[in-house]
Amino acid sequence: MSFNDVALILQQMGRTADAEPLHRRALAIREKALGPEHPNVAASLNNLAELHQTQGRYAEAEPLFRRSLVIREKALGAEHLDLATSLNNLALLYRAQGRYAEAEPLYRRAYRIVLNAGEPRLAWTIQGNLCTFYAKSLPDLAIFYGKQAVNTLQSVRNHLKTTDVTTQKAFVAPSRRPTIISSAC
Repeated sequence: MSFNDVALILQQMGRTADAEPLHRRALAIREKALGPEHPNVAASLNNLAELHQTQGRYAEAEPLFRRSLVIREKALGAEHLDLATSLNNLALLYRAQGRYAEAEPLYRRAYRIVLNAGEPRLAWTIQGNLCTFYAKSLPDLAIFYGKQAVNTLQSVRNHLKTTDVTTQKAFVAPSRRPTIISSAC
């Protein structure tokens, strides 16, 4: 088990003060071993940024989310699902700060990536985030994304009915790559 794994477990347990030094240690090890532009470094940056965001430390989270996004786009390409995760997480941070004009294009770009990739779990997450994002300002658009989220979930449920148990467990198992999930509509 890695420093990163233990930090994520502690974070999920609400022990953020204990998780932070482990996230920092995992980041330092990855930067030294893999170089500062490696996708695994981006994952560590994202994890530390998520920790800061949950603590309300937005000013510390933003540069980490931004650096993670830049690394992922450069190393993995403009259509990679990890980039969509970074876009979604930065959009969530901006929304939490009331920076809606900056959040919206990030959400939309992330959504385009997941639709093109056909990744239902992340699509459902982003659809829910878009539903919540538009709930007060554009209720018709919020309803659209809410319906899309329901349709995605229903499609996955229908697909799971026809798959073997191993595939079902793989889909419903928690992702190794954390994603901040907003409350859906």
